[in-house]
Amino acid sequence: STTLDTFDDIVFGPLRTRGNAKFVLVHHGPHDPGLRADALRRGIHVRTWTEYNNLLDVSAYRTWLRNQLDSDELYPLDLYLPQRFRPIQRWDATAGSVEQDLLSHVYDDILEEDGRFFLVLGDAGYGKSFLVRRLARTMLDNDRTYLTPIVIYLRDRDKRQTIDEMVYSVLRPGHATFNADRFQHSLEAGTLALLVDGYDEFAVRVGYQNAADQLQTFIEALRGQAKILLTTRPNHFRSTDQVTSALFSKLRTVHDGRVYQLEPFNETQQRAFLARWFTLRGDAGGADASAERWMQALSRVDNLPELAKTPRMLSFIVQDLDLADIEATAATETI
Repeated sequence: STTLDTFDDIVFGPLRTRGNAKFVLVHHGPHDPGLRADALRRGIHVRTWTEYNNLLDVSAYRTWLRNQLDSDELYPLDLYLPQRFRPIQRWDATAGSVEQDLLSHVYDDILEEDGRFFLVLGDAGYGKSFLVRRLARTMLDNDRTYLTPIVIYLRDRDKRQTIDEMVYSVLRPGHATFNADRFQHSLEAGTLALLVDGYDEFAVRVGYQNAADQLQTFIEALRGQAKILLTTRPNHFRSTDQVTSALFSKLRTVHDGRVYQLEPFNETQQRAFLARWFTLRGDAGGADASAERWMQALSRVDNLPELAKTPRMLSFIVQDLDLADIEATAATETI
């Protein structure tokens, strides 16, 4: 209200002497019915930035999504470890050299003004879903960009839907109001980013033709500054299946499309992941020692070092196996 008083005295007051005019005050804060009513009595129309630009109001969804991500015990955000990756050049499945920290790489690209399609490839357990969640939280943490992630888990769906239907169902648990026209405008204006996880699992559930049709809806949504990220296993990208090959070939025409392939954990990442694991479970002081003890034990068991190269399997191993039993058995025989 102090800002309203200032504008009324310094800006709107003098303008009233020059004839009829419509006075509008636009702000980035939340909708305030009291402030709006007070302003109307003075002949001033108060609009939020979202309303003024005809954008979808996703403030309630942002709060809901942040709470969901922070309380997710399956994917605790503090356990996330920067992932190694290879860029796939020019959609021809030619992999580049290994690079570091895919999250930062994609995040910087998604903040660019241009519309863009991101395809993240990774075998089971490589951390595709974790990447989506950590990327979403990173976007929510930045209050200066006004870019909101809309997270869509395709594995939870058993039929093809329009983009509007998907986003409506995503926003509903957070009690956010959905307006199709404002959603389309927001997506094309680059204030929303669709993060679509689990395309490969969706394809298994609904069949390749339905999955191809679903992907087509995402491709058609790439207008203006729209930003869409989709995760899948590499075999769906490189499949010889005609339907799958055809749908991914369509992505060659997408402006500035990017493809990244996740790499397995190396020993340094395994050790760091284990240290974080034990820290989150209250062993901050001895986390490094526990991680090193596990690394030594893993090296003495056939196949375990190879299996432990993915975060999912490494989590299963350290949670379900007994370290003391492994060490005792390894001291007397081959495991």
